[in-house]
Amino acid sequence: MAHGDLNGDGYVDLIATNSSGPVWSGTLDDAGGPFYVWINGGGKNNWINLKLTGRMCIDNTGSNSDGIGAKVYLIYKDKNNQKSIQMQEVIAGSSYLSMDSTNLEFGLSDIEIIDEIRIIWPSGIIQKLYSINVNQHLDIIEIKK
Repeated sequence: MAHGDLNGDGYVDLIATNSSGPVWSGTLDDAGGPFYVWINGGGKNNWINLKLTGRMCIDNTGSNSDGIGAKVYLIYKDKNNQKSIQMQEVIAGSSYLSMDSTNLEFGLSDIEIIDEIRIIWPSGIIQKLYSINVNQHLDIIEIKK
């Protein structure tokens, strides 16, 4: 099984198959596996989708091209004006015989502005973006040292 935003609407979708492996039908038999796609119907909540690009693919410096290992923090105030933080790490190879999208998908409920996006790149560079609008796909390229 793998996940990612397949249709670009900000909501995570799922893909699954048994990779033509064994199927239980009274006995365990090999069979051509089914292929399932679940498109999330979405909703009214806000979101942001981040794609990180490390400098290695640009000028042969900095982090790996997919930003694998980068830690991303979203910092914002909730409806009660309380500081909230979400964190995700860019990973690869998250499932047997499949891989999730390397994009990071964050659900944000009714938040309209992200006060800060803080990225700690594998190279050690800390990059900050401020006052970011929600409901968008944002490509972020690692800054130079």
